Amino acid sequence: MDIRISKLSTAHKLSGLFLAVMAIASIVSGIIVHADTPCPAGQSIAFINQSNGDAVFIMDQFPAPNDNSYGENAVGWGSHGHKFRDLTGSDKAGFQVQNPSGTVVLSFNDDYISAASGSPSGYRSLGPFGGDGGIVRGTLTANDVTFDTSLARNLNNTGYFSGGVQVGGDTNLLLNSPATRNRVDDYTLQNPGNWTGTYTNPETLLPGYPGGYFTTVTGWNFHNTYFATVTGAKMNALGAIEQVGGVWRLKAGWTIGGNGVLHNSPAKVCPPPSTPTPTPSMTPTTTPTATATMTMSCTPTPGMTPTPTPPEVPEPTTILLLATGLLFGLGVFAFRRLRP
Repeated sequence: MDIRISKLSTAHKLSGLFLAVMAIASIVSGIIVHADTPCPAGQSIAFINQSNGDAVFIMDQFPAPNDNSYGENAVGWGSHGHKFRDLTGSDKAGFQVQNPSGTVVLSFNDDYISAASGSPSGYRSLGPFGGDGGIVRGTLTANDVTFDTSLARNLNNTGYFSGGVQVGGDTNLLLNSPATRNRVDDYTLQNPGNWTGTYTNPETLLPGYPGGYFTTVTGWNFHNTYFATVTGAKMNALGAIEQVGGVWRLKAGWTIGGNGVLHNSPAKVCPPPSTPTPTPSMTPTTTPTATATMTMSCTPTPGMTPTPTPPEVPEPTTILLLATGLLFGLGVFAFRRLRP
């Protein structure tokens, strides 16, 4: 039987057009709901060492937009994966000192990790003097600043490497991080007996430390963290500190913290709301001022503006505009075809 569209009833025409529009709208809605975007998580800590006036900076991000899991044991990186070479590529974080008038008198970016001779693993952070680091404003010499990162400490302070050769653990750490219980959301070491290296984060033991980061690492630190210290001599030369009652502190109106640079390539998307408990092998320790904890929540990082890799899925607003145009075009086309 030959039934032409032109002979369909008006009700049937409108019904068909409505169903087509609803189907497309459903698809668009699904795309918008599932659009993933990278998120900042972690914390920015900055304080003055009360005993000598050093300015101490800690920039910590975990579990996103970056972590120290990579290779075949990357956790939560999905089909895109995360490689060791990604961490040596272009990752960096920045810090600054600002005077009461709002002028930044010192700003620098720290390299996360790069190949470098003289370290046990053959890799370390080059701070503001190489790799992806650099001095943005002001001047710095090697005598003015010290720097490190959690990955560099994992590789160089645990005893897993000696003379550029790996001597501990059960996987090649220049390809893979230690295996965990799963590769989705669990950072608990699968074989903790093979990863017994331990070290201390000395910044957490200094007078004036406000708390918020763990002191002792055993096994592997999956937090992606930058550490930097500008000496009290440099801070004094900038006019930023003063000693009152034998205690060093920032002068009124001066601030220290992030300079707005935080680059991760690639950046990791936020994990789902339900996450496991912190890694037992990384036990926080209590300091006189605070109890350091290991959180897995995605909360904004004060003083930092992430510059993550753009998500592959278009933004919802863009999708909505495209869908609106598509629906309008289909409506016009259907109207012309269905018109008797």
